[in-house]
Amino acid sequence: MDNRNEAADRKRQPEGANPPANKRSKTSETVSADVQRASNKTAQQPTKIHYTRLRRRMDEEEEEKLAKLGPDPNLCTTKLTDVNVDCLEHIFKNLRLIDLLNVADSNKQLKPAADLVFASRYGKQWIFIHSRYKSILIERNMCPTTVQIPRSFRLKLLRCFGHLITKLDITHDKHMDAYVNEYCADSLVEIKFQRCKASTLDDLRKPFTQVRTLCFDSCKLGSKLSELDKWFPEVRRLEFNHQNESDCNETAVHLPKLRHLSLFLPADEKNHLNKKYFEELLRLNPNIRTLDIGGHFDAKYLQNVSKYLQRLESLKFSSIQHLSDIGNGTVRFPNVKRLHLWGTALDHSLTNFISQHKKLTKLTFSSIGHCEEGALLKITSPALVEVDFGNFHFPSDEVASFVAECPSLKKLTVAFGNENDYEAFQKWLGNEWREIKKYSYYHICRVTIER
Repeated sequence: MDNRNEAADRKRQPEGANPPANKRSKTSETVSADVQRASNKTAQQPTKIHYTRLRRRMDEEEEEKLAKLGPDPNLCTTKLTDVNVDCLEHIFKNLRLIDLLNVADSNKQLKPAADLVFASRYGKQWIFIHSRYKSILIERNMCPTTVQIPRSFRLKLLRCFGHLITKLDITHDKHMDAYVNEYCADSLVEIKFQRCKASTLDDLRKPFTQVRTLCFDSCKLGSKLSELDKWFPEVRRLEFNHQNESDCNETAVHLPKLRHLSLFLPADEKNHLNKKYFEELLRLNPNIRTLDIGGHFDAKYLQNVSKYLQRLESLKFSSIQHLSDIGNGTVRFPNVKRLHLWGTALDHSLTNFISQHKKLTKLTFSSIGHCEEGALLKITSPALVEVDFGNFHFPSDEVASFVAECPSLKKLTVAFGNENDYEAFQKWLGNEWREIKKYSYYHICRVTIER
């Protein structure tokens, strides 16, 4: 009977009041902590909701008050894009090129001011983008200097500022030719290709309408070389420097505005632009006024081309083969006024060649050494205005006789064998001439005097 009553009491007892001995049971302290946390959570929940609603209502009321009062006059709400172009230009002048490039590439509204800064700072400078350089070079004061902009930015530079670049010197690089043609075709005035591949010209899609000076230096030129008049219709100065190659039998073209031509004639004509191509180019362009010819050629080649260049006014050439044939009267440029000779000896043959050109006003030598006795007096002319004998040195009495026989002479550069010869020459000159430059080395005294 007692056993049945104990079982009934256990059934009526709440679960967990007397847990079995084999199960983990909560202590009285744990139960009290749980109850306290639950009560705190229940008490905080309505307070948090009430605070959120109150804060939202206060914010709304504050916004309504501000809207009624209007904008605060002391609060500046002007954005950078609201500033006029002149002020932005003044601000952007302090930026480096790479920062200026990032500004132009990031916002269309800021780009006009960035364009003005780039145009004033770099618009008339030579920009060099070469594959062998890690940075882009920009010419300053006739000297290329490194600008702090990585070469990886070259395409972005052309895309953002290509329409402002006027002078560009590039080597062939992937995508470079297409970018130059796309973004610089209407702005470039001078362009120089170095070590470019045949595809440089073959990939052109539109002409360079403003290019006046075009230079190829050690390039491989493709079939479009025969279409230069189409792709460079305004070219006035054309230069082929060093060994330019072509795998095609190119046809020379007539360039109606061409006035200056610079040629380099190779010794080995295999795969190079050969002498026949250049001779044909001269024949088709008789309006050339200045000719600079170097490389490997002889007096006979000059004789062949001279008949096409009767209007030539300026001639420059380096040492040639069979120089003795140049003074026999068969090589003549009747209208040449400026003559520059490089690496040639002032001997009897050359003095005969010079004396045949009576319209010479400027004569320049880039050579060094002694001359034949009396050679200086053979080239006197009443038309000469400026003469630079380079490092050729003469006796003082011979120089004095030369000056006396050239009444129009205004400027003379000449070398003397020693200081005593120059001092004797100075006494002869008197006060009519003045010394503007003097340079002494070893026993040579090189001076420039001006009337």
